[in-house]
Amino acid sequence: LASLRNIGPEGIEFASERCLLRFAMLKNCPAWIITDKARVNAQARRMDGQRWEHIGAKAWTLPGAWASWPIGITEARDFPTIALCEGGGDFLAAHYLVLCEQATHPAKRDVQCSPVAMLGASQRIHADALPMFAGKRVRIFGHDDEAGRGAVERWAAQLASVGAVVDAFSFAGLQQVDGKPVKDLNDSLLMDAASFVQAGRMLP
Repeated sequence: LASLRNIGPEGIEFASERCLLRFAMLKNCPAWIITDKARVNAQARRMDGQRWEHIGAKAWTLPGAWASWPIGITEARDFPTIALCEGGGDFLAAHYLVLCEQATHPAKRDVQCSPVAMLGASQRIHADALPMFAGKRVRIFGHDDEAGRGAVERWAAQLASVGAVVDAFSFAGLQQVDGKPVKDLNDSLLMDAASFVQAGRMLP
C-alpha cells in the first residue's frame, strides 16, 4: 500500500496502529479499508488500484456505513488540532506528514495533530459529529478542483458554526517532481524542491 500510494510506510503503520486502516479480501480482491474503531463508516479500495467491477468506481462505501461520518473524529478527541482530509489516500498521507512534521523521532507518536477523513467531496459533515470539532483548530485539505473547493467552503461553514478555528491549505502553484501539478495531499508527498520550500509546514 505504501508503494501504491507513494506514502512512507511509517504513515501506513501509524494509521493501522490507530485502527483506522484495515485489510481484507472483498469480492475476491485484496483491499484496504479506511474505517474507525466503531466502524460507523468504512470505504474500501482494491490493492491493485483498479475499479470495483460491481459499482464501476475505485472507492466502495461498504453497506451500512454512514458515508457522511468523518473517520477518525472520535480518535481525535485528545488532540488540539485536526487535519481534515478529502479521501482515504490523503488521510493516509496526513498520517505520514504528521510524523514528519511533528514527531520527535519516526518511531514516536508525540504529535499534536490528528488526521480526520471525509470520504467524498459531496458529503456534509454528519450533524452528530460536528460537536466533536468544537474548540479545535482545523485545517482543511480539499482537492484542487471544483468539487474540492466546494467541499472546503461547505465544511468550513459547518465547522465555524460549532466554534472550530478553521483554515484551508491551498495547493495552487505547487508542482510534483515530474512536472504535474499537486492536486491533493497525497500528491504533495512527491513535490519538487521549490514547491517543498513554498509549501513549508503544511499541518496545523
